[in-house]
Amino acid sequence: MLSWFARYERVLVLFLLIGLLLFARRAWLAWQDLQEAVFQLEREYAQERLRQSLWALFLSLVALVVLLVGVHGLGTGSASAPVAASLPDEPAATGTPGEAPALATPTPTPLPTVAVEGREGCIPDKVMITDPGPGSTVSGEIQIKGTAWLENFGFYKVEFAPVGQSLFLTIEADRVPKVNDVLVEAWDTTTLPPGDYVLQLVVVDNTGQALSPCRVRFTIAPAEE
Repeated sequence: MLSWFARYERVLVLFLLIGLLLFARRAWLAWQDLQEAVFQLEREYAQERLRQSLWALFLSLVALVVLLVGVHGLGTGSASAPVAASLPDEPAATGTPGEAPALATPTPTPLPTVAVEGREGCIPDKVMITDPGPGSTVSGEIQIKGTAWLENFGFYKVEFAPVGQSLFLTIEADRVPKVNDVLVEAWDTTTLPPGDYVLQLVVVDNTGQALSPCRVRFTIAPAEE
């Protein structure tokens, strides 16, 4: 068995190094999401991804060290026996060979987006804002309705931003999928200056990958006296 590891040492080391890079990148992205999270639900989701990534990173590093020590200890006489005993079980314990291919392509296949009645980036029956509609004018306290659903659903969040700005603020997030239902029960628009705004719905799957946001442009009117 050790001779097999020695023969394919370079391939295995390269494989583990790629795994280390992927896990490190995933941990960094989870850390960024944790820093940017506004709601407790988002923070818990980011913390769980960060813990999983760090644990996988540690196991990959252990596997790499064991592989290098085992292969280069082939000529050390009696010291090679305990190394040989530990090497066959190491790949199964770390799970690296089975996990790396999935992490190499973490982004799900993009679903087709279409322009639906003035909406941008929406996916019918999956990511859709139905109320308020495009170009509508609202005031006071409103409900936001639509659909947030995936087979591997993680959570959704509803956000807004003034037209022309790229920084969206979260109104509400939830782990419960919705189909033609209320996404936000009550949003008080009187706290915002009147003007044109963009409302967006972001749906995230259970691997942490977000689909294209569904966006609707609308207007907040001055509150009635």
